[in-house]
Amino acid sequence: MKINKTFIIVICLVSILSIGCSKNEKIIKEDEQDTGKITMQDSLSEVKDKLIKASVYDKMDKATRNMEESLEYVKSILPQGIKETNKEYKKDKGITEVTYEVDDFKFTVWYIHPQGKGESSDEEYDLEKTSGIYFPAINWHS
Repeated sequence: MKINKTFIIVICLVSILSIGCSKNEKIIKEDEQDTGKITMQDSLSEVKDKLIKASVYDKMDKATRNMEESLEYVKSILPQGIKETNKEYKKDKGITEVTYEVDDFKFTVWYIHPQGKGESSDEEYDLEKTSGIYFPAINWHS
């Protein structure tokens, strides 16, 4: 049985291209995952842009995440080595304000809670859920 050389060349090219394309897709996906992560090499304007893009809020005040998911989401955006240094619930606004620090930087994050009682609370706001996340301040020590 005689196999055409052109056919063999086409099969080899298709194999090579499919391997190369799948490798490129993996690299692109990894880059897309890291685009929102703040690094210590980012400029202040880049940090602000990333925080604006990371802010979320449901205008209907519906819960978008539980509190655990929101904490993990914020930690996935803030720089490596970030530590929580202060946490305060502001009853009049229905937000939990958390301060995170790394090196000389301090990030303030507001976890906005939806109105309505939580399962384990008599509060006006459901503290187990969030309807928004906002980054009102970035400070640094010089």
